[in-house]
Amino acid sequence: MIVNGDVLKQRREQLGISQGQLAQGICHQSLISRLEKDHHITSMTILQNLCARLQINVSSLVTFADQEHMPLNVIRELVEAHQYTRAKVYLQAKRLKKCLPEFALPEYHLLRGRVFLGLDEIPQAMQSLQLAMGDVGRHQPQLMVEIFTEMGAAWLAQNEIINATECLERACTIIHGLSESQTASINMIIVYTYRRQAELYIKVGDAEKAMKRVKEAMALLPSENVYHEMVALQELRIQCADILELTDDKKDAMVLAYAAAKFSRDTRLEDTVKSYQDLL
Repeated sequence: MIVNGDVLKQRREQLGISQGQLAQGICHQSLISRLEKDHHITSMTILQNLCARLQINVSSLVTFADQEHMPLNVIRELVEAHQYTRAKVYLQAKRLKKCLPEFALPEYHLLRGRVFLGLDEIPQAMQSLQLAMGDVGRHQPQLMVEIFTEMGAAWLAQNEIINATECLERACTIIHGLSESQTASINMIIVYTYRRQAELYIKVGDAEKAMKRVKEAMALLPSENVYHEMVALQELRIQCADILELTDDKKDAMVLAYAAAKFSRDTRLEDTVKSYQDLL
């Protein structure tokens, strides 16, 4: 795949690390040199590890010669960064679905559902999520958790509380049935499920349960590259704190949300917390 080596080099130099330091434990230094010079890499795993070390998203480096072959994991990164319009373009490419193996179809439909939900296109989201549910296998518990979570969010967007509750409870039931190692590998998915459940609790007027879920989600949240999720959780925490009259919790949540948005360098995310600056 084609990679913007100039961006990688600029970020490496910005952090003040050498090619050898960037490559340590991931690949040979010569690969970094070739990547920066020739703008090409064959291993997505190596690229993901390099991006994690540089604290940047893969999608900021990758420019595919054929955009109809955008890998689902890169599209997922766009969705996680709330770049729904861009993700939608890739997911609508006619050849993409035809090239996917059967086992990847549930994730394809799931990502379409998440994109439509993010764009407030609820009927299309429900349709995609139903297709995902029809394709998912019992051996894919992670995807089942995600699908039920998104379905719960879609029902909640339509004020269908009973259906939303059922879907989110089913997601939690699957989570509780996973082994410790399985649970550890899907922390971000559990965080997202708990956040959606907290949104449901706020909707039905149970701020205490919502706050508990938010704090459980925060305890599982990784420390790196989760800016959008951190802001979303803190905004829920602020709502709960307002209802429960917890001044210290509210101030702490505003500080965390503001810091996360600033570190993200996402102007849209920064705009959502701009008003907090005057209150801190």
